[in-house]
Amino acid sequence: MAFPFARLAIRRVWKTKKVAQKRIEGRSPLLHGKAARWAAFVMAACPLSASAAPPATDLHCGVDVEVAIPAGINTVLAVRDDTSAFLEIGERGRDLAWRTGDAGDFTPVSPRPPRWGKMLVRVAVEDRVQIRLDDRNSEPGAAHVRLHCGQDAGVEQLAQCLDGVARGWPGWSSLARQWRAPEGTCTAFHLHEAAARASERGDYAAAITLYSRAAEVWERLGQPARAAAATLGLSERLADAGHYDAALDAAIRAAAMAREAAAPYYALRAESARCLMLDDMGRLAEAAACLRPVPDAFAALGEIVEAANTWNNLAAFYLDRGDPAAARRDIERARAYADRLPPRIHARLHLSVSRVAAAEGRFPDALAALQASFDAVEQVDDTRGRANVLLQAARQYQRIAAPLEARAMALQALDLYTRLGAPERIAAATTVLARLDFDEGDLASAVEAAEAAAVLYAQGGLRLEELAAWLLAARAGDERAWPVIDRLLAEGDPGSPWQSIQIELARGEQAVLVAGPAESASLAARMDALSGQVQDIQQWLDIQRLRARALLRAGRADDARAGLEVALARHRKLVQAARMPSLRQMLLRQSRSLVATWIDALLALPEGDRPEPGAIRGRLRWMYGMHLLQPRGDDVRKADAELDRELTGLLRTGDAGDPTSRMRAQHSLLYLFASAGTSDLPAESLPRLRSPEPAPAGVARLTFGVGEQGALAIVEREGQLKLLTLASPSDLAARVRTLAGLVQKRDASAAEVHRVAAELSADLLPPALGAPPSQLWIDWDPHLATVPFALLPWPGRDWPMVEDIAVSRRLGDERAPLQRPDGIDLLVAAAPAGSGSEDLPWLAGAEREPGLVAAAFPQAPVRTHGGRTGGRAQLQALLGRAGTWLHVAAHGVSRSGIQGLAGLWLEPEGEGGAPQFVSWLGLADTPLAADLVVLNACQLADSDAAVSAAIGFATALAAAGVDHVVAANWQLSDSASAVWVPAFYRALAEENGTPVTALRQAQLALRRSRAFRHPFYWAGLGHLQGMD
Repeated sequence: MAFPFARLAIRRVWKTKKVAQKRIEGRSPLLHGKAARWAAFVMAACPLSASAAPPATDLHCGVDVEVAIPAGINTVLAVRDDTSAFLEIGERGRDLAWRTGDAGDFTPVSPRPPRWGKMLVRVAVEDRVQIRLDDRNSEPGAAHVRLHCGQDAGVEQLAQCLDGVARGWPGWSSLARQWRAPEGTCTAFHLHEAAARASERGDYAAAITLYSRAAEVWERLGQPARAAAATLGLSERLADAGHYDAALDAAIRAAAMAREAAAPYYALRAESARCLMLDDMGRLAEAAACLRPVPDAFAALGEIVEAANTWNNLAAFYLDRGDPAAARRDIERARAYADRLPPRIHARLHLSVSRVAAAEGRFPDALAALQASFDAVEQVDDTRGRANVLLQAARQYQRIAAPLEARAMALQALDLYTRLGAPERIAAATTVLARLDFDEGDLASAVEAAEAAAVLYAQGGLRLEELAAWLLAARAGDERAWPVIDRLLAEGDPGSPWQSIQIELARGEQAVLVAGPAESASLAARMDALSGQVQDIQQWLDIQRLRARALLRAGRADDARAGLEVALARHRKLVQAARMPSLRQMLLRQSRSLVATWIDALLALPEGDRPEPGAIRGRLRWMYGMHLLQPRGDDVRKADAELDRELTGLLRTGDAGDPTSRMRAQHSLLYLFASAGTSDLPAESLPRLRSPEPAPAGVARLTFGVGEQGALAIVEREGQLKLLTLASPSDLAARVRTLAGLVQKRDASAAEVHRVAAELSADLLPPALGAPPSQLWIDWDPHLATVPFALLPWPGRDWPMVEDIAVSRRLGDERAPLQRPDGIDLLVAAAPAGSGSEDLPWLAGAEREPGLVAAAFPQAPVRTHGGRTGGRAQLQALLGRAGTWLHVAAHGVSRSGIQGLAGLWLEPEGEGGAPQFVSWLGLADTPLAADLVVLNACQLADSDAAVSAAIGFATALAAAGVDHVVAANWQLSDSASAVWVPAFYRALAEENGTPVTALRQAQLALRRSRAFRHPFYWAGLGHLQGMD
């Protein structure tokens, strides 16, 4: 598949400030093969002197002079005739600048076309005009100069014309575009200028017309170098419009014109464009062979910016062929000139670095490179470059299973490409959205988006990209895709090795649905062979999953299960290498499909061949990976405060969908993750799992496993464990969504809520569970994290289990009994200073909570923190202190769309400051030690929004070291606090009170009140026990 940015890489880079310092030497170590022949051509065609600065060159009327412009030295021209009027300066392959006298700024010669512009400067006798290279190139340049004297109306008009070009006067451009100006030099310059401006604003149809016309006029005027520049512009715009045959022809013509004109820069650029057209047309081997000598030839010419661009394109070729090591070598060659490259080239190089890192599984490094690319592209007004970075960021987020972030980035890129009118880029962004739909199981949307992208690619003649889009549609179950795929394959090879593997995957996923045992075993063997050829981690995961499915069809469930465990161990190694827990939890999502297939493989085994239930439970807990979220004390540079400031601005706009605010927050998020880096990879091995502590008497413990075809529960009662099979995963998922949608509406029918809860209970809690226990412990899992278990009836009963059973979710085993504190700390932000009533309305109940807690728990004093002492620093200090009991009464939030939009609004720490938003991201990366944290803030447990992209705020605290966390899944009534908060602390104050039993009493208090008996008010409260 063609590298998505390949065709964009060869573009104008006007007025580069620093380029090469090496001169062309016949024995340069960079030159070999075709590159040496290019250098020889350059030396023969454009012999340039680099001698010391000459004395002033005298100019006389009507005399044409070719002037050498040494590198780093100003060339002085002395006007000697008293009838002097204008000095004509024409570039000869280098960008030049001029000034009159020995002081003042230099003015660039007209930039159209680059390196071959022209200016007419008004001069008088004895004026001294200085000319220098405007690009600080180490190679010398040349200029054609002529002194025009006397009154010449034609020269006066040409001077005005060229001044209009330099100023970008729209009147001239409009006149040139309508072709009513005389077809002379003025017309040609203005047509060229108008074409360039049309390109910049994305009006490719107009640019094609204007470049074509400019090339015709330049040829008619006998100026092949400028004709070559216009024809090259025509080639690039034809490619943007998807007319690749015509673009290739134009590139070949441009190269021939440039060679005729002894213009090596344009000859090389045209050759590079020809190579990229071959790539776009699917002629990959030709393209790679064509492009390989070009960067060395550019470097030999001293055109380091273009050399870096072309090395970057070569790196893309290697990446598409599954060779990141070779890609890295070319990227490093380009980066050797880092201090001489402009921001837009840095942005492209960083994108390639990001691709290499992602292909090798170094995801923190991939995100760091994306962050650097954002930095670079923001230094220039480059809409297309910004869209390219957004698109690559979307791809990287999709690879690390952060779908909400990926979708936000892809949609913004799509919007920019739509404004630019770039159909092939629109198709690329649409393909990312299709892949996201595919990953999330929305196959109908995936097919629709993939087909739309395929149509755009087909219109542009991009066979390989069209093939990739149809392959994605086929993997999503689109039967219409296969005839098109077969036709496209008949027209040529599949392109890159990556694309060939995608074809194997698509055909395998189709075959595994109907294959018999022998065919399935053969398919598994093919996947085994492919897995050693893959460099892309996402593709490797897809292969492992398909291999396991094929083994299941072949009746080899145990082999499937064992292979998946090895694959998961390898993936966990990559996850562990990310030094930041908040990034590790994102990466864990990548392997969820493998875990689901492992569960299916386990259930496919005969009961007698399955591992014992305790081993299954231990393996499931390892696969869910919550232990990987514990902070390890890594020395990570903290960027979380900056992120929180950006999130604060985003949330206070009242519109989390605001593109500008969202992008600022995304950029800060990349800074945070980029600061983590990648640690050394740990040894690859399956873990030695210790046996979990047995649950106490009277406690039932459930560990769930949800696959694609089946689901299970491991139940522990009185030291005995057994495996139970559950309803189909699709039925479970549908009922979970239905219940979540109902119970979070306070006006929903309570009878309907209880009916749906009973249906979900029948699916999740089989009668074999036995009599109701006093407590139910549920091991945390990603699929059922949002289920309000206290609302479900126990098998054989008609009422919610909260009436009889205390429910707790567990990240680890039972902790030591909670010790009485030396005091209870209350952090209160009822109405954070600086917030408007509409932003963060006053929480009257929050201000009363210190008194409620003190009255309900008289055994310990209450310490209230508010105002300047109730901000971020105080929160972090309290969470990090062992033995702390912390109660937070504040506004909370959890929204989808970006990592980190789950957190607390706290008081500003400075006079007149704005409220502080503290997300879970920074807190999760710091080892915490508090014994108990009660979050009386809305929606800070594992709500749908939080779970879909990230662990929730409460879960982050529990994973980071807090022993017990109490929080709500959705927004609760502030006034309900007067009921449940004192009930919770009264129960906790009893002799044998625990957070689990105390929470049940708090829920019962709400359920039995007249105002808050609806499940909306009490079912969302939950208890989380932290990691071991």
